[in-house]
Amino acid sequence: MARERGSLETGVTPGQARHERVVAAVETRAAERVHMIAAYMGRPPARADRVDAAAVRALGEESKDLLSGVRTEQKRQVSLAERASSRGLSLGVAAALAAMAEILAAAAAAHGRPAWLLWPATAAACAILPTVMALI
Repeated sequence: MARERGSLETGVTPGQARHERVVAAVETRAAERVHMIAAYMGRPPARADRVDAAAVRALGEESKDLLSGVRTEQKRQVSLAERASSRGLSLGVAAALAAMAEILAAAAAAHGRPAWLLWPATAAACAILPTVMALI
C-alpha cells in the first residue's frame, strides 16, 4: 500500500500504481527467502555439513570460551608487535645518532679541530638513550 501511494506522488494514475502491490508482494516473498538463507548460512556448522571436526568445534555453541581465549591471545600478540615496533624505531634512532657521531668525528679529524670532538661525543651520548629505552 505504501509503495502504491508513493508512486501516486510521481503523477501516475491509480490504475498504473496498482502494479506496485504486486512488486511489494514479490519483494516480501524474496525477503522471507533471503531471511531463511541467512539463518541457514549463519548457523554454526554441523558434522553433517562435511566440515572438519575442529572447525565444527571452533564455530559451535561451545566456542565462546575458545574464541575468548583466541581474542586474548590476539590482543597479547598485538601488544607484543607494538612493543617490538617501538624498540625497532628506538634502535633506528640510536643507529642514526651513532652514524651522525661518526661523521662529526671524521669531520673534526679531517679539519684538525679537537674542539669539534664535543659534537660527536654528544651525539654518541645521545645514542645511548634510545638504545637503553629499546632494551628496557
